[in-house]
Amino acid sequence: APPLIVQTTLLFAQAVLAEAALSFLGIGADASQASWGRMLRDAEISIDRTIWPAIPPGIAIFLTVVAFNVFGDGLRDAFAREARGGRVGVGDVLASERSASAPPPPGHHDALLSLRGLDIVFPRPGGNTDMTVVRNVSLDIGLGEVMALVGESGSGKTITGLSLMGLVPDPGQASAQSIVLDGRELVGMDFNELRSIRGREIGIVFQEPSAALNPAYTVGRQVAEPLRVHLGMSRRESRERVIELFTEVGIPDPQKRIDAYPHQFSGGMAQRAMIAMALSCEPKLLIADEPTTALDVTVQGQMLDLVGDLARNRGVSVLLITHDLGVVADLADRVAVMYAGEIVETGRLADVFANPRHPYTEGLIAAIPRNEPRAGDLPTIQGVVPPPWEWPDRCHFADRCGYEAPECRHGPVELRQQGASLTRCERSHELELEGVRRTSVVGIAGWNQSPSGTEHES
Repeated sequence: APPLIVQTTLLFAQAVLAEAALSFLGIGADASQASWGRMLRDAEISIDRTIWPAIPPGIAIFLTVVAFNVFGDGLRDAFAREARGGRVGVGDVLASERSASAPPPPGHHDALLSLRGLDIVFPRPGGNTDMTVVRNVSLDIGLGEVMALVGESGSGKTITGLSLMGLVPDPGQASAQSIVLDGRELVGMDFNELRSIRGREIGIVFQEPSAALNPAYTVGRQVAEPLRVHLGMSRRESRERVIELFTEVGIPDPQKRIDAYPHQFSGGMAQRAMIAMALSCEPKLLIADEPTTALDVTVQGQMLDLVGDLARNRGVSVLLITHDLGVVADLADRVAVMYAGEIVETGRLADVFANPRHPYTEGLIAAIPRNEPRAGDLPTIQGVVPPPWEWPDRCHFADRCGYEAPECRHGPVELRQQGASLTRCERSHELELEGVRRTSVVGIAGWNQSPSGTEHES
């Protein structure tokens, strides 16, 4: 609705201008009809003596066109998500009971972000009921820690990240038992309070910078906006800070590039500008949603190094949303594997990679391209993630799993402790799944595991 409303009001304004222009040229309204364009045509006859006859119709045209635009913006806001107070609601009793009965995710006592019992629902296509696209998700992200949320497209990763900021698009509804950010509860927070947190305490890097940046404004102006809104900086102060941020994220010649438009930036430079915008107010948590999408390999490496440096040098906690386990191996401290709206396994990176406890995790690891000789086709997981309205009320992965057994179809499977990880698999206690072999881990994005179990860069 919002884009259609804006487009419709713009067409009304264009119609006013078109009629006035045609009448001014003498091919619109005739002498028996009132027209601002014809009034301007009559005023042209005496323009060498006085300009006053042209002012009233000119002002009328200007105010009418502007009024249509302002009315369209207001009507758009009335129908937009933000006007209704994009927020995260309080989870229902069932979600609370589920979260209380399930073991907490492995994390830290000093977690910066603690998420419990997140559910996200959307209306079912062609029906009057709702469908759950994210079910009972719980996560902990420690201070200065990189948590990777991985899975195939359609698993619910991006919508989970957006829900932390109250940005689930209409008509979706997000609810959670608890979302605590640095000791502050976000669930039930009103629109204005949550808006003050977006950008200032939680920054986000969207996966498509070309779509996230407004083509009508310079990149520098857009990066400076959160500085002026959240920190109250003046135009001059914000400009100086943007130049510093551009330098920090590696944008060359920042004094000139600050006045460039998005179309003058390459994909890598635009992504760097998005990172600069996300870091402008020095947030505590950075959500990086597929930060290397559509970038070439060299620029991908630069982006990953930049995100890693932020976590190490500035103590920024990072939620890295990706489907690339090579990226995860290079950056993450812990990992949560997501499939069809559920966390199916979570734990330390070394534990999950070396000793996976869920068949889906095993399949993702097996499909990672490695720098080693390999015969035959690249291993894949058969099938695709089904749409949410086809998710069964049992193990969501059973139809694609090579280890399926009758007990997998008895009902919903809850997260349970298995070894050093939490997993959502009925047979996790008996399966011996293959993880990353120590002889080949150097082929995965430089990740390696020493015999003592610690990680280091090869």
